[in-house]
Amino acid sequence: MSNDRPGGWYVYMLRCRGGSIYTGITKDLRARWDAHRSGRGARYTRSFPPVSTVAAWRAPDRGIAARAEARIKGMGAEEKEGLGEVDAMAALAAEFDGVSPLPPGAFPDRAGEAPGLRT
Repeated sequence: MSNDRPGGWYVYMLRCRGGSIYTGITKDLRARWDAHRSGRGARYTRSFPPVSTVAAWRAPDRGIAARAEARIKGMGAEEKEGLGEVDAMAALAAEFDGVSPLPPGAFPDRAGEAPGLRT
């Protein structure tokens, strides 16, 4: 059974309470944002709830999304902070085949029910 479905996966970075950054992957940004905000997300975000989305990318499959997530998690704090810039988002996307950055208006914390977030 495949973990992939049409529409692909997302890699996302959240700014959490206290200023830290959490990075993860999901098939559904809206549902994952809601889970993190309600305390049903990752253990880390239960203690440090997200306050905003820093950046997000669409990936064609789980494997590529996981590799991009690992790349981000391996970055230093300054480099992660820079990923919120459009040029840095595009540069990271170029490192992985089929990955594309999402515009800030598509982030679940800024767009309400933005079209295309549920894939």
